[in-house]
Amino acid sequence: MYAATLKDTRYTFEASGSLWKDALVLKDRQTGSLWSQVSGKAIDGPALGLELELFPSEFITFGALKEKYPHAKLLSKPELGKDGSGYEGYFSDPNRFGMFGRAFESKEIGGKEQVLAFRIGRDAVALPIGNVKTSAAAVIGQMDRTVAVFYDARTGESVGFSLSNEAASEGKLKVEMDGSVSFMGEKLTVEGLKSRKAPRADEFESLPLITAYWFAWKSFFPDAQIVEMTKAE
Repeated sequence: MYAATLKDTRYTFEASGSLWKDALVLKDRQTGSLWSQVSGKAIDGPALGLELELFPSEFITFGALKEKYPHAKLLSKPELGKDGSGYEGYFSDPNRFGMFGRAFESKEIGGKEQVLAFRIGRDAVALPIGNVKTSAAAVIGQMDRTVAVFYDARTGESVGFSLSNEAASEGKLKVEMDGSVSFMGEKLTVEGLKSRKAPRADEFESLPLITAYWFAWKSFFPDAQIVEMTKAE
């Protein structure tokens, strides 16, 4: 999810009908510039080089959403034809990279492995979630800020937060063997951070996460590193 206002200009977008690096390209109606869905950057046109601000958002199943927000509404999609979605075959084929197929090799994980991905400073990180059955968490340091990521496979919810390296070190932010995250000797929860009831919660900043295939994230960020999450027992 991106902010539509940039440098005092409010943009409106539509699908351009094109792909770049096998990902959707958007077109703004104000300048006709083309924007990458993955990076948020303008890749052609008068806005070339500008980058939209990525907003934190939650990924969650509709069932879990309705439980939290009973009056939530679902944006309807056009009815599928008798042949269904043209993407079904693509989603189910682990060796098909991109809609038109292309070569991709990775020694780390499969190219169609789903990952939670984020950028912070110059770093791009991917956390594989394909084999998580219940929940998992990760704490990643050695970057501009220390990052904590939570994932619940049962609801599809994924949430990320960042904290200054100094504060993370002082509070001994870490993942325990059981997949929980501790900070200042207490178990850290997503609810506690959101409600600001966790220790020093005001120092944690929401971190935008993206769900993507590993090959797609790697295509945009060749130096991206993979970090394994600690799964709940």
